Parts: sequence; C-alpha cells; structure tokens
Amino acid sequence: MANQKYKANDIYEAIVLYKFQHGGNSPSYQTLVNLIGASSKSAIKYVVDDLQFCGWIAIDDDGTLRVTGEAWSYVPPPGAPVVIEAMRDIPQANPLEGET
Repeated sequence: MANQKYKANDIYEAIVLYKFQHGGNSPSYQTLVNLIGASSKSAIKYVVDDLQFCGWIAIDDDGTLRVTGEAWSYVPPPGAPVVIEAMRDIPQANPLEGET
C-alpha cells in the first residue's frame, strides 16, 4: 500500500472536510475524484475500501460514507448561535502506513 498514488490520509481528510462543510452529508465517489484529482472512481473506491477495513470509516448499504466516531449537529440559521460537534474519537495512528 505504500505505493498508492492517492494517499489514504488525503482521502480521509477530504471525506471529513466535505461532511463537515455539508452538515454530515456524505460525498459521492465522483465528488472525491474531483476533490483529490484522481483519475477514476475506482481509484478512490480502492482506498475507501482500505479505510473501511482499517475501521476509519463505515460504508452503509446505500453507499453513504460514515466516519468512525462522527457526530454531526444541526447548523442553525444566520443570527442563531452556531454549535458544531464535528468529530469524536478520530483515530490518531495511521494503520495504512507501515505494519498494522
């Protein structure tokens, strides 16, 4: 996996950032292709599957990507107090680099 063109950390960060910016909604594989600059959805899917195997994310039956430990909050309308609880218990180690 060390030779993967698209780094797991980059894709993981893109998923988390997208979800944060879109109220917890999951990015599509095409959106991830555009964000990362990948050549195909299959290239992204390969790394997303690795992230799932390592427990960083889960994939629902409908394809929704869930970040392990995620907790998304409602973002109130303009003028109301903003409270965003974006993430909890984000894995600190990178199991995709080196031995696991």
